[in-house]
Amino acid sequence: MRPLGASSACVLGGFGVYGLAELWRATRDARYRDETLRNAAFARECVRDPADGLAFRNWWLWRIDRQRWEARRRRTGVEHPLDPDPDERGRSPEDLRRPVEDRPLVKTLLASAGLARLFWIVARL
Repeated sequence: MRPLGASSACVLGGFGVYGLAELWRATRDARYRDETLRNAAFARECVRDPADGLAFRNWWLWRIDRQRWEARRRRTGVEHPLDPDPDERGRSPEDLRRPVEDRPLVKTLLASAGLARLFWIVARL
């Protein structure tokens, strides 16, 4: 059987991490634990903003900004076009006059809460 995460291009997010953690608890197969930890490390390094500890809504790094797009390219070797998501950007009247990639980045409470839950799941392994 090929090891989990061999493609390293797919990250599962919070529900996937929960499922992997439960599979590890049921089977004690180290591959499930390792994949859980790999996904949590991805979230900590790429989805969480180290400047304030809050999380971006999107796990598709090519939709956030150039810095995270480059981090994804380094991690996976996949060349995907940078395509900033307007939902990751400020929406004040002044912001909306600028191109999407020039608007300030924003984080969401929901994404930050989801990230906190992901870390709580991993802490229980």
